Amino acid sequence: QIFICIEQMQIFFVAEAEVFVSYSRADYKWVNENLLRLMDRHNITYLIDYKDFEPGRPWIETMVDCIQRSHKVLVIMSQEYMSRKNCQAELQQALYWARGGKRLVVLRINNVDKGTLPGYIRNRTFIDYADMIERQTWKKRLVNILKTARLSNQPQISFKFSSSSDASIETKV
Repeated sequence: QIFICIEQMQIFFVAEAEVFVSYSRADYKWVNENLLRLMDRHNITYLIDYKDFEPGRPWIETMVDCIQRSHKVLVIMSQEYMSRKNCQAELQQALYWARGGKRLVVLRINNVDKGTLPGYIRNRTFIDYADMIERQTWKKRLVNILKTARLSNQPQISFKFSSSSDASIETKV
């Protein structure tokens, strides 16, 4: 993880994955069999709790770190997700970072009542795997969204080192 302070004390994080997957462990089977296989097949890099959360660190710190290290956050919305406090904390963090330019993608996988979703999610466009019509195109839509280049307002940072051990940082926004 690299933290870089640039003019006006802005902090940028160098993303190492396209997406952080936020889901309920109760949905692990669906996530593994449908989502992760799809992303692996399309070479979409992702961060996910069981392989990327650092043992020994507080859960909330590790989760925020994974969000920062990704270009997008993919929320696997389900009845189980909405009933779990840790999932709600991940959703709050994803929404916080979305206000700063990180893309938030919501994929509804079961019949969680849209009316019970928080307004900030209910009013977003999302991929609805639970809907039989949308299920026909969910894979293509999701892959297109996840493979889309990062948002134009996210900086691209490069380092230049010279033999005199001076370093310079360039940013492109």
